[in-house]
Amino acid sequence: LEDRSQRANDARADLFVSIHCNASERADARGVAVYALDAQSPRVENRFARRVSAERELAPIDDGEVSHILANLQLASLGARSGRLANNVQRALRDGLRSSYAGVDDMGVHAARFNVLVGTEMPAVLVELSFISNPVEEGRLRDDAYRTQLARALAAAVSAGPG
Repeated sequence: LEDRSQRANDARADLFVSIHCNASERADARGVAVYALDAQSPRVENRFARRVSAERELAPIDDGEVSHILANLQLASLGARSGRLANNVQRALRDGLRSSYAGVDDMGVHAARFNVLVGTEMPAVLVELSFISNPVEEGRLRDDAYRTQLARALAAAVSAGPG
């Protein structure tokens, strides 16, 4: 997963969208969900600060505190932009699917500490499109029209950007 985010960083991507299909032990679980970087997590803060410090040469007067403050500001901005992107993606998926398909649950936007999100240097989201463990949603995922609807909703949200 770290390789995925590193490739996006190396390419200086504007946004990062990791696309997945969900699964559950409950066959009736259904819906779409989006995860954004949990910028409030101390674990994420520490990892982000270490990465930023390693990428920068510390000034002779910098005891690390300045770097830590700068990293926290960057992380707060990245978390806010990722959250806005996640809300745009969730709204686009929910509204786009509900216009054509019954029973699409809005599972919401959630803060997460997934490695693929923590490693990015741009707004990033992880999208759970539907449940492959739900027979109805699995059937929809096999349908070209459903996948096209998902792709269009994602494209619209990505085009709108993180705001």
